[in-house]
Amino acid sequence: MTALLAGAVLLLGACATAPEAPEEPPSEAQLARVAHESYPSWVDTPPRDDSPAEKSYFFGLGSGSTRAAAEERASRDIGLQVSRAIRAHLSLQTRDPHRFFLDIAEHFQSPHLYTTEIREHHQDSAGNHWVLAAARTDGLLDVAEAVLRSYRRPFGLSHQGINRAVSGLEETLIHRDQWVLAAEQPWISPLGFSFREVPAGTFLRDETPSGEIHIERSFLIGTVPVTQDQFSLIMGVNPSHFADAPEAGEHPVDQVSWYDAIAFANKLSLAEGRSPLYHVEGVDFETLTYQDIPVDPHEAWDNPTVDWSGDGYRLPTEMEWMWAALGADALNPREVNSQGYRQRFAGEAGAPEDAGGMADYAWFSSTSGRTTRPAGTKLPNQLGLYDMSGNVWEWSYDFWEPLPSAFRTLRGGGWMSLSTNLAVTNRSEGVPHYRYYGYGFRLVKP
Repeated sequence: MTALLAGAVLLLGACATAPEAPEEPPSEAQLARVAHESYPSWVDTPPRDDSPAEKSYFFGLGSGSTRAAAEERASRDIGLQVSRAIRAHLSLQTRDPHRFFLDIAEHFQSPHLYTTEIREHHQDSAGNHWVLAAARTDGLLDVAEAVLRSYRRPFGLSHQGINRAVSGLEETLIHRDQWVLAAEQPWISPLGFSFREVPAGTFLRDETPSGEIHIERSFLIGTVPVTQDQFSLIMGVNPSHFADAPEAGEHPVDQVSWYDAIAFANKLSLAEGRSPLYHVEGVDFETLTYQDIPVDPHEAWDNPTVDWSGDGYRLPTEMEWMWAALGADALNPREVNSQGYRQRFAGEAGAPEDAGGMADYAWFSSTSGRTTRPAGTKLPNQLGLYDMSGNVWEWSYDFWEPLPSAFRTLRGGGWMSLSTNLAVTNRSEGVPHYRYYGYGFRLVKP
């Protein structure tokens, strides 16, 4: 993203012509008019159910004119939000069109801004998110071009330079729309488990020189922690301390050990016809029951062998979990995420301005009411993952360092955690056989 913006600014400079006679900068009223008049006509006009032209814009996605009108109203609302935001950037105190262009593009680079507004306006229109994404992109491109052209003469900008700059912005926005649409469509397993894709990439786990971590391959990770209903479906039992809570089936399963988590991963893999990844000496996971899982230390269960090349489910490594929690490269695609580790909770970076902070993203000691809560009921992070901070601590595959260690690592904090334990860098250790009512897990898949 940064490279594209920088390139667009350079193109403007490179293609500038000799300055023409100075003109007075546009007035605030003119800027407002530019921002609004640059949108397609349907942005500013009331929806009309009987207009074939307006209905055809949505390519018949709705069920008749009522659906088309609803789509149009939602799109118009987003168009006006774009307009207001752009007008806010066009301050008369800053008259450099390069700066305008950069501000406009940077303001809209966050995918969280897209997904939050699309979700608010489109809860009941599954599958049509692309309509609003396309509408927003078209409106933003029109406004960016109008702003640059209105400043062409005072700043000696060439038509060619403006066209190239807008093309660069269009490329960026198309990539962003594709990301948003992918984020809005989780991968659903045959048994109904929802997953999101996490790209390969590089990040800093902390501020130390040795803190750079490379995630070599993309993977899928559970949209929410494994729930009580899901655990019961596969294991035939619900071990949760909060099994009697309201809507308990939607709560993350709790009171599960690391042994329980890898057993569940193998059993789910087998149930879907996949290859189980964990091999525990002497254990047949086809016939294993929940009651067969040790509740005391067990050498074979402490040290399973792992088939990392298989197609089954497993626990995330600690660094996979952290990469997903801090949002991977969602805010700056294909760049090193050098600041994500500073987040006080998953989702803090790139959060919309109207978000209420930690309490909107996590169930913890100040918000939980001393219990787990239904998964996915707070805001997601930049990848669309819920409860990466709070609700239950989540087992990762890795041993607690330094090695050798008898403990496995947990991440994310839980319903009883203080706010300081929700940071994406925070870690805890757990005895692998111990079933504690603050422990849960989520799965990953290649």
